[in-house]
Amino acid sequence: MKRKPIKIKHHKYTLYNKKKSKSRQALTVVLTVLVAALLCVVGFGIGRPLMEFIQGDRQPADTSSAWTPPVTEEPAKDPTAEAVTVEAESVEAEPVEAADIVYELPASALKNTTALNNAVKAAKAQGCTGVMVTAKNSSGGFLYASEIDGVKGMDSVVGTLTAKQICDAITAEGLVPYAKISTLKDPLACDYISDVRYVTSDGWTWLDDAPANGGKSWVSPFASNTPKFVSSIVSELAAAGFKSIVLTDTVYPNFQYTDYTVYLSQMAGLDDPDTRVNALWKVISACSAAAKSSGAELIVELDAVDLDVADKTATSAELAADKAKLKNVRLLINCTFNGSYYPAAKSFAGKMGAMYSGQEYSVSINNSAMSETDKQDVIKAFDESDITVFLNN
Repeated sequence: MKRKPIKIKHHKYTLYNKKKSKSRQALTVVLTVLVAALLCVVGFGIGRPLMEFIQGDRQPADTSSAWTPPVTEEPAKDPTAEAVTVEAESVEAEPVEAADIVYELPASALKNTTALNNAVKAAKAQGCTGVMVTAKNSSGGFLYASEIDGVKGMDSVVGTLTAKQICDAITAEGLVPYAKISTLKDPLACDYISDVRYVTSDGWTWLDDAPANGGKSWVSPFASNTPKFVSSIVSELAAAGFKSIVLTDTVYPNFQYTDYTVYLSQMAGLDDPDTRVNALWKVISACSAAAKSSGAELIVELDAVDLDVADKTATSAELAADKAKLKNVRLLINCTFNGSYYPAAKSFAGKMGAMYSGQEYSVSINNSAMSETDKQDVIKAFDESDITVFLNN
């Protein structure tokens, strides 16, 4: 059976064509106004910040009303306690350590207590850390009142202050005391100390020249009593408190051909280098033992020019032939520099390191022979190598 199509009726009217009631029209107006107001508020809240962000002049948000975690208030601190803590924690920079400088006093400083005190204070004012006095000079004179048996009361004792008085005056100023003694160059000891002289083949005391020419006697390292005599002086000075004892003039006279062949011909080994060196070291070793017994250091003085010569016979460096024994003592080397002081001093230090590796030594320079600037250059050069500088006049 054939179905018939469904017919749909179309009505020709719309909502806007339909007549509205007055109450419905009023409600529409109210809703329209509310929607418009809402759109203005939302648009202003979103639009303005967006524009400010785009233009780059947006201010930070006000967080004064934002919640923050509660802060626990710290108890008030005691200002006094805080100041003490800050002071305790502050660390001062360490001062630069001053160079070790030893000033050699003139013989006149030992005349009396006043002269000594003034000289020591003057040395301290120059920035020295130590002071050296000549206790026994190359003329055989004792510049202090020695109390050694056989020496006390002799004409060779010209000093009036005891070794302890001299030492105490130096240490009272906070300085390190040094004492220097002439060992073998002594024309007086042979007159009152037995068995310390050179004896000629016919039994006379040997002189380095004819009496008419001012010939003088010397203390001989070969003599049996020489080590004991010299070391007794070291013992007295070390016991008085001197921290370092310097031996100078530990040398042989300049013997002539006739001395070897005639006057001292009976002295075996006088012309043998090894025998000569061993005799010198016999005296030095006795002095070293005497110094150490009182906690003092032994220093041996020699000249830099003598280290440079090939033949060191009868020079202050003759004893340096035995480098093994040389390392048992510290050397005090007398140096002379002429111009270019800093480079010259550095060069000398380098040369000593190459020639006498591991050898402890200090240097002595003439304080009055150079300007203050040149002197400071020399001191600086040696201080950089931790080498003590002695200043002599």
